Amino acid sequence: MEIKTFSESKAFSKLTANKDSKFLNAIRKSSVSAADAKNRIKVYSNVMKRNEAVREQMRMFSGFAEMPILTNQYFNATVSANIRSFAGFLAIERDMDQPEALLGYYDLLGVTDNRNVQPNIGYGDVNNLGIPQEVEGTFAAGVATIAFNEKLIPGSIKVTYTKADNTKVKIMDDANGNFLALPGIVAATGSSINYQTGAVTVALADTSVAVAFLAQAAKDVAGDPITGQANTSLINRFKLERKYYMAKALPSLLIGETDLMTLAGSDKALGDDVVALMGAKLTEVYLRVTNKNLVDVIVKNDISTPYVIDMAGAAAKFLDYGSRLDFFVAELVNVDTELAKQSAVGVHATAYVGGTEVINWFRKLKGRGFEENTDSTFIDDLVGNYNGIPVLRQSTLDPRTGYAICKTKDGQLAPCIRGIFLPLTSTPIVNNYMNPVQSSHGLYYQEAIGSIAAELAQKFTVSDVAAAPAGGVFEVSVAA
Repeated sequence: MEIKTFSESKAFSKLTANKDSKFLNAIRKSSVSAADAKNRIKVYSNVMKRNEAVREQMRMFSGFAEMPILTNQYFNATVSANIRSFAGFLAIERDMDQPEALLGYYDLLGVTDNRNVQPNIGYGDVNNLGIPQEVEGTFAAGVATIAFNEKLIPGSIKVTYTKADNTKVKIMDDANGNFLALPGIVAATGSSINYQTGAVTVALADTSVAVAFLAQAAKDVAGDPITGQANTSLINRFKLERKYYMAKALPSLLIGETDLMTLAGSDKALGDDVVALMGAKLTEVYLRVTNKNLVDVIVKNDISTPYVIDMAGAAAKFLDYGSRLDFFVAELVNVDTELAKQSAVGVHATAYVGGTEVINWFRKLKGRGFEENTDSTFIDDLVGNYNGIPVLRQSTLDPRTGYAICKTKDGQLAPCIRGIFLPLTSTPIVNNYMNPVQSSHGLYYQEAIGSIAAELAQKFTVSDVAAAPAGGVFEVSVAA
């Protein structure tokens, strides 16, 4: 007879089939975009399928005794934990086929010099692309020598020299190897242009007037198809280089222990299901550990220069409380700018995470864009949204320290990565053969949390003003 078992993959498919389900609405709210939410759902679905295969092996080889009610209960707990964690705001999530996985990305490099033109994260080097090349020439005996070292487009050369009285004179080429200028500027002989090599010589009629030369010319990156000239400029040629992030998922187990007398006593006296209560408590522990690990990764891998929001200075400048709040709002714009300068792609914060004092300033912005999350049930949770941007409180952070986080809208890049090999799953209840009244069960999971794009996290600190002592002098403290 076939034994009916609980299927996580079928349960998850059923959960996501209803487009208006509470689960889908919740995961959309904890994602940066519809594409990000869709990707997370795909990741969780793959993880559920993998967990089924692992549990099948447990039934075959270890006498695993499945309890459908308990399994269903912890499936719901797993789904809830994924939604309530900070992962949707701080990390990209990937399912892992193996406990160790390589996650690839690409940088765009220059062919000739291997310069990083368009990195996966960061500004990159686009110097001398798409603009005329500028070169300073040497000047001796009335002759300027300029070496572009590139094939030039005829008619694009402009030479400017500065006279002793600081006036400037401009000279241009006529696309036929000659220079055009006002009468008396260029000597009748001695000037030359080699469009193929970029060697330019300018002979002046008056050898005593020029003190500095600057030349501009456009590189011929395409060549002339009429004469069959080849492209000699290589600065516009690029290649892709594949790099990898290493993710290593480590197994973890949270175990709850009890005994038959406690179970019987609680059920008889209080009507409590100690097994279910233990599981709920362990799930909360798992959620807190996950959130703390994500924030710890950001803190440990921080490469930003902290931006100080000087609320103490604001208190000295502005006597009214509203102006101080407006100052805090204005300073968040500067934090965004620092984030953009550091990462190039993270031009807007998509989440803020901070210690208790930092979050207090956000909560004081009611009426200025902040909306409280009334469903928050724990101190380390989604506190609310500031102009639609999630604000997360992590009490283990320094109280006056915060981070502006950017997770790209496609959900493909964030400060952290969370790789899931096995999801949060309940273990069967087992007894101690040395003491038959003792029993235990727990939760196991296997995940990897690491840093992949530290440039997408900008640290900021908020100075605060203590109560004024006798004499009216304020004490100022600033987070390290």
